Amino acid sequence: MTPSFDLTALSLSPGRSNPCLAASAALLNPAELIALEQLSSALDAMAGSHPGQRARRLDIALSHFAAQTDLASLLPRQHRGRDLTAIVASSANAAPGYQRHLLLADPQGRYSAVAIVWEKDQYSPVHGHHTWCAYSVLHGALSESRFDWCETTQAAQLGAAAARLPHEVSYTDAGLGGIHRLGNPHPAAAISLHVYGVSGASVSTAVNHLVAVHT
Repeated sequence: MTPSFDLTALSLSPGRSNPCLAASAALLNPAELIALEQLSSALDAMAGSHPGQRARRLDIALSHFAAQTDLASLLPRQHRGRDLTAIVASSANAAPGYQRHLLLADPQGRYSAVAIVWEKDQYSPVHGHHTWCAYSVLHGALSESRFDWCETTQAAQLGAAAARLPHEVSYTDAGLGGIHRLGNPHPAAAISLHVYGVSGASVSTAVNHLVAVHT
């Protein structure tokens, strides 16, 4: 399915001094905004560090963020104020694609942060990555299928699958070493936060490296 993307998020949130905050940040409550500001500061510090330290710094930054908030303000209106474990999103009412919200866009193009709201049976395509990326599930649970790249067939082969639970952080460098498919097979809506090493304007085109899958 093609994800829905909030294109208005490329403008800055009015009235906020942090130039990294994108317009979708206006959807967050004050506590969520504080956590996002702290994440922005951590990513600024990480951007100036040695690339070899990137994975560890992202793990710390995203773990801290996930411990503070689940970004429930981004849930569809009918879900707000309810326990996510009690939310049943029928396939008839689910959006055709998962909803992405650009929350941080570094003016220097060093990173961006995108929150994704996943309804039941919404999945990403199978993809590698044009850039480094890291993500953490904030609430609910996702399923991740990993794939191995085969040079002979020039296609990805299905490997292991695992549940991704809140507060876990996953990281991969650019290339075909981290091919995966992420999605929500559960009746409860889920939210995840993804940090990419590209500008906010490039998220739609410079992150996912779509690949053929061996059948």
